[in-house]
Amino acid sequence: MISIAILGAGCIGCHLAGELLHHANPDEFSITLIGRKALKQDIQEYGLTVTDYTDLSHHLPADMVNVSTAPDDLAGSDIIFVCVKCPQTEEAAKLIQKYNPDAIVISMQNGVRNPERLRAVLTQARVVAGMVPYNVVSLSEARFHKATEGQLYLEDNQALSPPKLASFTKLLEKAFQPHWFPDLSAVQYSKLLLNLNNLINALSNLPLKLELETRSYRLQLAQCVREGLAVYKAAGIETVNIGKVPLKWLPTLLSTPDFLFSRLANSMLKIDPEARSSMWHDLQRQRLTEIDELNGEIVRLGQKHGVPTPENNAVYNAIKQREESFA
Repeated sequence: MISIAILGAGCIGCHLAGELLHHANPDEFSITLIGRKALKQDIQEYGLTVTDYTDLSHHLPADMVNVSTAPDDLAGSDIIFVCVKCPQTEEAAKLIQKYNPDAIVISMQNGVRNPERLRAVLTQARVVAGMVPYNVVSLSEARFHKATEGQLYLEDNQALSPPKLASFTKLLEKAFQPHWFPDLSAVQYSKLLLNLNNLINALSNLPLKLELETRSYRLQLAQCVREGLAVYKAAGIETVNIGKVPLKWLPTLLSTPDFLFSRLANSMLKIDPEARSSMWHDLQRQRLTEIDELNGEIVRLGQKHGVPTPENNAVYNAIKQREESFA
C-alpha cells in the first residue's frame, strides 16, 4: 500500500485528489486530503466531483474521500503533494519536517522558488518539482472544474524511480499523462510568464475568457510579458514553449485586434467561460496572494540586472494595496 497525502486541499489539491482517486486501485493506494474544516464538511455532504471543459465528470462519494484537518496525518505518508499557496510554503515545510521528514515531497505550486524553499527545510526528504499549467475553479457542492487545457509537468527525479513506486508512476501516467523534464526550472520560468496574467485577471474582476477578449487588458499583459522576456535575457534564464504559441511571440499575439485575437486564440487554447485566476479567488476571500512569487519575481530580477519593469511594478503595487486593505 502506498500512502499519499495532499497538503493544501484548495482548487489544485482537490482536483489532483479527485483524479488520483478516480484512477487508483483502493487496494494499492491510500489518499488523504489535508485542508480546511469547511472543505471537510462540504465533502461529507456532497462527496467530491471533478469536471473539465470537455464535459468530463467524475463523482466520488463521501465515503471514498478521506479528508483531514489535522497535519499530523502527514505521518506515515510515502508521498506528499504540496499544493499550498506560495506564502505558506515555509509553514508547510515545517509541518512535513515535524511529522514526516523522510517523505517524497512533490511541489505542485506556482512560482519558481518553492522546491528550493522546501529543500532548505526538508534536508532528509526527496523533493520533486512539479507544475500545473491549467486553471481549476472551485464551484458549489465540492466540485472542482478544470477550466483550461493542459497536462501536468513533473521533474524526472530519481526519487520516483524505486521499484516500490512503480505503481505510483503508472497512476500518474493514467490520471494525468504528465510531461517529464530532467530539470523543471525552464518550465517554471516559462509558466511564470503566463501567470503574469493572474493579477491582471484578479484586478479586472472578469472571468478569464472575457478578460482576455478585452484588448486593454491584453495590452497590459503583453507589456508585462515583454518586460519578463527582457529580464530573462539579461539574467540568462532559458525558457521552453509550454503552449501552442512560442513565448517570444506572445506579446505580438496579445496585441492583435479583438477580432483577430479571438480567431487565433480559439484555435490555440480552450478556455471555459467559468475560468478565473487563483489570485482572483484570493482577493475575493481577502487572503494574501502569490504576487511576490509572480510579478514580484520579475521586478526583483529587473532590479538585479538593471532592466526596467514599470508595468509589472504597477500591477504589483496595485495588488499590494488591495492586500493592505484586508487588515
